Amino acid sequence: MNIRKILTVISLCVICVSAVWTDDSPKPTEEHIKDLIKQLGAEDWQKREEAQKTLEEIGSSAEAALKEAAKGADPEVRMRANAILSVIIVKRLNFSATFLKEFPGIYQDLLKLDAPGKFAILAKVTTQDNLGFQYKDKVTNQDITKLIGEILSDGGVGLTADQKQGVVWCCGVNSQGSYIPGWHTLVPEAVPYIMRLLNDKNEDVCSYTIRALGTLEAKEAIPGITKLLKSGSFFVRWAAVEVLGKLDAKGAVPEIIPLLKDKEPDACCSAALTLGKLGAKEAIPEIRKLLQGDYRARRGAITALGQLGDKEMIPELIKALNDHDVCPEAVGALGALGSKESVPEIIKVLQSKNGDELIKAMEVLTLFNAKEAVPGIIRHLQHRKIEVRCSVVEALGKLGGKELIGEISKALEDENYTVRGLAAIVMVELGMKDKIPPKIIDDLKGLQKYDTNYKQRAQAALKELGAEIEEKKKE
Repeated sequence: MNIRKILTVISLCVICVSAVWTDDSPKPTEEHIKDLIKQLGAEDWQKREEAQKTLEEIGSSAEAALKEAAKGADPEVRMRANAILSVIIVKRLNFSATFLKEFPGIYQDLLKLDAPGKFAILAKVTTQDNLGFQYKDKVTNQDITKLIGEILSDGGVGLTADQKQGVVWCCGVNSQGSYIPGWHTLVPEAVPYIMRLLNDKNEDVCSYTIRALGTLEAKEAIPGITKLLKSGSFFVRWAAVEVLGKLDAKGAVPEIIPLLKDKEPDACCSAALTLGKLGAKEAIPEIRKLLQGDYRARRGAITALGQLGDKEMIPELIKALNDHDVCPEAVGALGALGSKESVPEIIKVLQSKNGDELIKAMEVLTLFNAKEAVPGIIRHLQHRKIEVRCSVVEALGKLGGKELIGEISKALEDENYTVRGLAAIVMVELGMKDKIPPKIIDDLKGLQKYDTNYKQRAQAALKELGAEIEEKKKE
């Protein structure tokens, strides 16, 4: 019987092994394990059998020593060590039946492969081609998790930085911390394993891992991420402070506040934004100091002060409306503070040509129901930026309603289908569907099919118009 057949039999029979060595049992000493391995080569067959069974029961604690024994000179010890390792890996990984059907030799492969070789298996399993994920319905999240755990059992020793990032990618998260179809879904079950990469010496790997843990909502990673606020790498500090905000890590506030004095303005900005998100009013005095610094730090500080309800700073925020570096943030902060007295000054922002300033001004003026801003908003129906024209349509619908239907309907002739479709949506919502020409139906279908921002509203408008709704095909 060849070794593959022996391993297959062991894999099928492993459930019959009675694991008397439980988690509650005292951890076997290295000396005890060495004695048992030595006994694998004993002259007495019964002693060899007893030693093998005991090592199988000990499991992973004996794995490193068994791997060394599998390279030894004694053929009996080598054979039994390999057999024990096969039992241990089957018990530890226990892949799904559908996975084993696709990869029948996976246990044997994992035993003989190094870290890059194991990564190659993970890459193959999770690779997407033009037909989608080949193994999507045959491999479970638990299978992916166990593969990742196997690859990172020693922290990824032997893997390149790109391969380590590839492991994280397979959890469904890209390097910016956003969801991607790296697999067919996020894999939060892998969090305990990818946390081992938090202390990786490569800043790209470390920062990528931090952002992935944020997307995977891994609150258990907060202590480890908090320690990285003191990292020598700006990119790691930056990722850490942003993700702590994402994870609502209020307990980390005392460690975040010192980052307001970071030498990198972007880190200061992110620290302020996170403190604002966490509602850290005790940080207000230090955040105010950033208003005299680099424009990037000022942006974060202004937004944070609005989030923290610092109404004492309203006069300073109104002055900041004239500073193009921070104008959008100042408008947003005044809106967050409910500063209706600032409406006349915000209306002046409508004289700007800057798209970001205009969009934020229209958003806040709409929030304050500032109908006096309508003339200044209408003049931007022909703005070069699509996003600005969309904001104009939205604002006119909320501030003027049916009274401004004439202005809103002009957007039905816009050169861009998003603007035309949004105008139709607003008109339907205002009860003016009879004024929408049939040709706009295709624009609405386009929004419903391709634009996630307006999909639901486009569907509702199409239904109201009695048009056939085309559901976006699932990839």
